[in-house]
Amino acid sequence: MSVHDSLTLHITADKFYIEPKDSKDSEILIIDRVSQEISLQGNAEIPPAVTKSIWGIFGIIRLTAGPYLIVITKKEKVGEICGHTVWKVTDTEMLSYKRTTLHLTEKQTTDNKTYVNLVDHCLKTESYYFSTTYDLTHSLQRLSNTSIDFLSMPLHERVSLQRLSNTSIDFLSIPLHERVSLQRLSNTSIDFLSMPLHERVSLQRLSNTSIDFFSMPLHERVSLQRLSNTSIDFLSMPLHERVLKSTKIE
Repeated sequence: MSVHDSLTLHITADKFYIEPKDSKDSEILIIDRVSQEISLQGNAEIPPAVTKSIWGIFGIIRLTAGPYLIVITKKEKVGEICGHTVWKVTDTEMLSYKRTTLHLTEKQTTDNKTYVNLVDHCLKTESYYFSTTYDLTHSLQRLSNTSIDFLSMPLHERVSLQRLSNTSIDFLSIPLHERVSLQRLSNTSIDFLSMPLHERVSLQRLSNTSIDFFSMPLHERVSLQRLSNTSIDFLSMPLHERVLKSTKIE
């Protein structure tokens, strides 16, 4: 499988055609927007379409409306490693497989817009780097200690398994601080996201609290919270001394 530096994206009503610009390779990547099948075909005929230049495929993400193809539309050279160019992604575009959102309810449409905005925010952090000729998933030290057979493997086959273990490609392309946010958001309702931060914190605590705690008076709940973070020496003191000590501390 060849790796290309520049591509042409052809967009039709039913398919995405991705054609290499930097070689005479006749293979074209075809993504069916209806069946969602992806295939690599040689000498495929491309019908009249909207075309645009892209620098790579960022990935595919599934939102409420369906899958979205994310492509790299702008890049910036940031340096070289052993003669291999490293690029920073400076702009991307999300292309929905679906031509309309008429299949969604009003709430689903609102939710989908929220998720699209969140993904767009993540993509605009400019924290994504790639190289078409160098394996950025391994350190230079590790690569210098590998066999010739390993170095001769295609880039997509020698990607670090430690980084890919139990992780999707879409998730790997997200910076660490954004991964935490998306992990939480994927299991969080839109209603929760629209709440003020101080109310979210309360719900997070309540979700990890026992029924016994809920049945207690409020003043006793506060006491338990404090006691859980209190030393043994404090707990062994008489009650009137605890009150005095607490008053002095405050």
